[in-house]
Amino acid sequence: MSSAKNVDPCFAINSPGNCLIGPYQPLGLVRLGPETVNIKFEVSGYRTGQPVKYFSHTHVNGSGGPGRLGNIGVMPFLAKKMKLSADVPASPIINETAKLAYYSTILSNDGIKVELTATQRVGVHRFSFPTSDDACIKFDIGAVVKIGSGAESETTAKCVDTSIDIISSTELSGYGTFQGGWGHDFPYNIYFYALLDKVAQWHIPKEDSSCCIARMGKQKEVNLRVGISFVSTANAKKSIEREAYASDFDTIRARSLAEWDSILNKIQITTNDSKLSSLFYSMLYRLFCMPTDLGIDDENYQWKSGVRQFSEIICLWDSVRNTNSLLCLIAPDLQRDFLNALIDIGDHRGWIPDAWISGNSAQIQGGSSSDILFCEAKLKGIDGVDYTKALKYMVHNATAKSPDPKLYGRYLEDYNSRGFVADDVGNCVSRHIEYCYHDFCIANLAKELKKHDIADRFCKQSLRLWNLWNDDIECFAPRKKNGEWVEAFNPQICRRDCWNDPYFYEGTSSQWSFSTHQDFAGLIARCGGAEAFVKRLDDFFYGREKGITNGGYCSKETMLHVPYLYINAGRPDKTQFCVRYCLKKYFRSGRDGLSDNEDMGCQSTFFICSSIGIYPVMGQDIYWLTTPSFECTEIPLPKTEKRLVIKAPEAGEEMIYIAGATLNGKPLNRAWLHHSEIANGAELHFILSDKPTLWGRKELPPSLACRRT
Repeated sequence: MSSAKNVDPCFAINSPGNCLIGPYQPLGLVRLGPETVNIKFEVSGYRTGQPVKYFSHTHVNGSGGPGRLGNIGVMPFLAKKMKLSADVPASPIINETAKLAYYSTILSNDGIKVELTATQRVGVHRFSFPTSDDACIKFDIGAVVKIGSGAESETTAKCVDTSIDIISSTELSGYGTFQGGWGHDFPYNIYFYALLDKVAQWHIPKEDSSCCIARMGKQKEVNLRVGISFVSTANAKKSIEREAYASDFDTIRARSLAEWDSILNKIQITTNDSKLSSLFYSMLYRLFCMPTDLGIDDENYQWKSGVRQFSEIICLWDSVRNTNSLLCLIAPDLQRDFLNALIDIGDHRGWIPDAWISGNSAQIQGGSSSDILFCEAKLKGIDGVDYTKALKYMVHNATAKSPDPKLYGRYLEDYNSRGFVADDVGNCVSRHIEYCYHDFCIANLAKELKKHDIADRFCKQSLRLWNLWNDDIECFAPRKKNGEWVEAFNPQICRRDCWNDPYFYEGTSSQWSFSTHQDFAGLIARCGGAEAFVKRLDDFFYGREKGITNGGYCSKETMLHVPYLYINAGRPDKTQFCVRYCLKKYFRSGRDGLSDNEDMGCQSTFFICSSIGIYPVMGQDIYWLTTPSFECTEIPLPKTEKRLVIKAPEAGEEMIYIAGATLNGKPLNRAWLHHSEIANGAELHFILSDKPTLWGRKELPPSLACRRT
């Protein structure tokens, strides 16, 4: 059974993991934690070993790129008989402790103990002061995470306005207006309401009107509640009254622990390996950090529609790889609400976004990734979604001329007229690959809805995938507008950094060329057949050991499925070995636990699903199977009293291979399943071996090259 002791909030907090060390509740609006000086790539605002400048209430978890959020900073300090100033120095910290729903440290400058916990929308602080000097708290309303030098540019987050209202000797409210950071440059407001349990004298420094200082005299302990809202100070105050007004710090933390218990128990594992258990539940904890749950007609500042809304979707391009698939299994109601929120955005904005941050569409890194979600949810029987309306928006995203294809829709000119995205569009080849898969998903949803004209049209379009496949190099490659291949193209390298490569986004051609989800069989054939494809995979994973240094595998969201492609080539034993290889190489305990950004649950879900032995194919109703790391996994299936039980009694570090399997007591001789085979409860039993076996080699996953209607 899961418990608080299984979660390590320090897991993967260092870059590139960029996860949060401070407390938050599942999908909470408030994600409270320390902000340090000298951050470089840490969008979380925190860098191990650096002095803390304040504790702020909103954060992005696990992403990369320019900083965003990190708003409403709070810093306790001692007056020391000095004139109060906005220039409160950052403090080195000692005795740092992070537990589930709890963070504490001591600010060594003044010997102040800081303790933090959080509700959904309230940051809860307990400060223990030395009684030698007056206790003070600085409120920095203009606080925001800035990456690197902090020089302001279009992509660097910045505060553009603040307002402070001193309500009483214990109450302060106001807001900050911010813009910039990853995704878009639209302004957004963060409102707050702060409540002290001690009487304060308030001081707004002349040199910085975005700050306010509370001076409370000599105090041993000060408790502070800070409500946060995207809508109003009134909403922020209501959140304190609803969630934190009448309860003390320890009671609030206990409630938060109970909330987490319900999440952590969605998957129950049996293992004697405490380190592995901690990794597993720390990943599950990360999985439920973002997006932000705005509730129903509560924290969406733009409209009221009776639909539960979300923010900080950073972004679908990441989460569709595996995270949303896992939610379909363990939290289908959440996935349903997530999809309905996307449709609701479409109703009010005309386009379904790929990323949705602070009330606006944000940067599209590929195409319209929501197409994958709607298709998969329908195939997996997620009810309560208007799929007909979803299909309307999917077709609109795929066909209407977008006024700004950086934020919604597609680059359509060459894709429609020439059958490929030409080289004058940034990341043209990876966009083309994704457009074709999204067309495949549109076709399959249309087929499910018996919209045969739409299904046939987009089925044909999905076959454009191979228009950018270059047989000479056996990889995808860019074409010019006239159809000629770009000269001197090397599939192993990025021409600039991996985000700004003209042809591929966050990867090389050799890496992206495995992303043919609608036609893995076609890919294998074009690579020379199963045996040649297996060799290609071997070189991709282990090439560095053979001197092949460019374009190989790394634990990147667009490549997380690749270890499982051995199954499609008839070698599930190699998948079993490779998955274990990846789990060991790219995941470890501690602050440096990830080798890449966590990215909306991608890394967590790879570890979770690979460890329990079933891994989803995005946009489809298929799971690949691999060797479980645990003796038993139990997943209580929502809306039923049934469970998915996965047993592997011999599980252990040396037991890498599957020698046999049964599903509900009947022999299972294939390394894949349909969702319908486990969705209503099932028992999957594996027999393991320390040597490769022939199990699962004969019956390959179905080829899903678009079936015409």
